Amino acid sequence: MKQRLEIRIDPNTRAGLDIEARRSGKALTTLVEEYIQQGLARSQGKVIEVESMPEIRAAVREETGKVMAQLYEKLSTDLAAQSRRADDRLAALIVKAVRFAGLGQRMLYMFIRQQTSERDANRIYETAKEQTGKDLARSPNE
Repeated sequence: MKQRLEIRIDPNTRAGLDIEARRSGKALTTLVEEYIQQGLARSQGKVIEVESMPEIRAAVREETGKVMAQLYEKLSTDLAAQSRRADDRLAALIVKAVRFAGLGQRMLYMFIRQQTSERDANRIYETAKEQTGKDLARSPNE
């Protein structure tokens, strides 16, 4: 059974309610009840929201932590793979450089040997080897 509610409201609010009741085709009482129910639900929702905020905050924090851990793990894996690729590429370039250096050394030795004698070519080779050893042993800051 419905109960009577006597309240006083602003004339403009009452006029707005009358217009909305005509527009929607609902009785004024039905319209006002709906508005009051919606307002109560909204107010109770805010109370529930405030009460459940610590749990929501904890759940968000936990999920964010999980996602951050997954992203960190993926980043670590990606960086390790990238580092391996870079190391492999560097090793390949070093092998290629050593190969070309050896090839150049042999070609230069053969050229010097053709231009001079084998004894002079060996002497030039030994001198160059000795000087290179000294240069490598020397500090880069000297």
